[in-house]
Amino acid sequence: MNKLIYKILIPCLLLLVSACNQQEKVKTPFLYVIFTDSTYPDSELIALDKNGLNTDRKQIEGQGIYQIAKNNRGDLYLPITFQNKIAIIDHTSDKILLNESERTPMFMKIQDELQLTLFNIGFDKNTLEVVEKGQRTIIDLDSTALVCTFDDQYIYVRGDASFNNSDAHFLYVIDRKEKK
Repeated sequence: MNKLIYKILIPCLLLLVSACNQQEKVKTPFLYVIFTDSTYPDSELIALDKNGLNTDRKQIEGQGIYQIAKNNRGDLYLPITFQNKIAIIDHTSDKILLNESERTPMFMKIQDELQLTLFNIGFDKNTLEVVEKGQRTIIDLDSTALVCTFDDQYIYVRGDASFNNSDAHFLYVIDRKEKK
């Protein structure tokens, strides 16, 4: 009888110890989806894996989130268009920080030590904030800027003159060193 108990007990204990030592691996989401409302601050960020299964969801007190930027650490930046805020989801702590902004954030691009943020400051006025290697530069743009990107030498900003004159499109080419 004692041998039977040991034959059952020992494998169960080994299984239990093995299960306790297994650490759950955090999977990096394959795709993020934002559900946002332009009239009420109740947005939701959903993370999906490669199979389309929901792996995480976060409620964000944000009104009008239309874009996600990600830095090299894996932190997510979400410009909140109708509340002059930028939500930052810290990758390590999984906390949501809401940073107030004086201007309306429209678009962000982050890579390595360069962060670009387009802000709307008026009907036909935008600013581009360039943060590179700790240096912050603000560049005024006489258009409604829509999107931006960069390469090793230049920053490119696509913009329109106004909503009334839909034929006037601009491509600003800004030297990264000179910021002009």
